[in-house]
Amino acid sequence: MDEIKVTGSIRLERYNKKNMAHFDKWNDFAKKHPDGHHHTSHYISAISRAFGHDEASVMAIDDADNVVGILPLTGIKSFVFGKQLTSIPFFNYGGPLAVSAEVENLLFNYAVSYAKKHNYDSVELRSLNPLPDDGMKKDNWFTHQHKAVMLLELPDDIRAIGAGNAKKRAKLRSQAGLAQRKCEEEGSQLHVAFGGDELIDGFYTVFSQHMRDLGTPVYGKKFFQHIYENIPSSLCVVYLNDKPVSCGWLFKHEHHDRVSIPWASTLREANGYSMNTFMYYKILEHCILAGTKTFDFGRSTIDAGTYKFKAQWGAVPTICQWHGYRIDGSKPEPRLATDQGKMGLLVNTWKKLPLPVANLLGPHIIKNIA
Repeated sequence: MDEIKVTGSIRLERYNKKNMAHFDKWNDFAKKHPDGHHHTSHYISAISRAFGHDEASVMAIDDADNVVGILPLTGIKSFVFGKQLTSIPFFNYGGPLAVSAEVENLLFNYAVSYAKKHNYDSVELRSLNPLPDDGMKKDNWFTHQHKAVMLLELPDDIRAIGAGNAKKRAKLRSQAGLAQRKCEEEGSQLHVAFGGDELIDGFYTVFSQHMRDLGTPVYGKKFFQHIYENIPSSLCVVYLNDKPVSCGWLFKHEHHDRVSIPWASTLREANGYSMNTFMYYKILEHCILAGTKTFDFGRSTIDAGTYKFKAQWGAVPTICQWHGYRIDGSKPEPRLATDQGKMGLLVNTWKKLPLPVANLLGPHIIKNIA
């Protein structure tokens, strides 16, 4: 085993994905921890296989050889976007999982030590929990709270979905049914498909165009193929006259009786059908019928349009605690919930790219943006 540090009765070991003992211990701890939604080795492997980034994940082990903490870490070094050690990039959750504040402190300190040793500029641990103690704040750690994870405890009946009173819920159901009513009037064909990797092409057709229209570089199709191979997933694609127009990717967190949706998109041409609302309604109905207890809408910038869209279903926000550390000791400007960033020109330029060009260039750019 690659033992790197001993503190009292706790030792830290680099996680070795080829070591089956590590693999089993890591996943067992992640599955039992209440916050271990994206911490299993499957997520780490998917990132590593798709992008080849530096993997620096670490395990805390007590003197009885029990895992008492884990910290998944991915290092991304980019000439343009800088060098950052992140837990976890590309997904909704990260940060340390530990049985105590003592162990959590060790994992925080390990992240800084590794970053300094391997020439990273900064560390970002995307947790749901506050810093373990005030000492961390004195040691140059800071926290951003500009995003929230939106969670919905699912009812037994889809008709109970929606925030507010019965009238508001009925209005949401009516909006969700607009696509079907409009298609019936037009004589158009509307089809909802749930399935596996046979839907990746349809998913990517919608997702890549939607990202281009937003001015955002897109992941390559191979990234999603790696995701599907590593992480228990199902896909939803909505077809209008046999053309894919709306899509969602679902992670199955079976050990937490939970489903999350990391990626969803709808083409602008389908907005007049309220297609996005229709798709989410069908996904929620599908989850309820499958016995899912919690639906995780993923994270959104607080008070942004996606945040409000998720809230209308009754989703409740949990504020994200993104803990950062800059090796040079500097402190960044606060991230505002309404901040649109400083890349407006790049975004507007990207929107104008032909789709094949955007799909060709996008994967080379987005893999370096955590």
